[in-house]
Amino acid sequence: MPLIRALRVAQMAREGGLRVTSHSPKHNPELATLLHFGSIVEHTGPFLEFPARPVSYEDWYEPHFTIRDGGFIDVPTGPGLGVAYDPAIWDEAERI
Repeated sequence: MPLIRALRVAQMAREGGLRVTSHSPKHNPELATLLHFGSIVEHTGPFLEFPARPVSYEDWYEPHFTIRDGGFIDVPTGPGLGVAYDPAIWDEAERI
């Protein structure tokens, strides 16, 4: 999710009296951006897309995003977008 562009669209929606709901059916680190977006935009819709099937998580990042009681997902609070990566994944990464 290009965050700056999404915030601009959210501003236009607010000026038009509309709610915004982002689309990102992810449960991996990519979800962090969407969670931060939803935490700062006051006029979001009441739902967040999340996989309905049971989710398995990889061990190369944390936190793992899970739905809490009441249907909530915590916004990560660490540095950057709040996702920490296992340093070993960079040893296997391909430089492009």
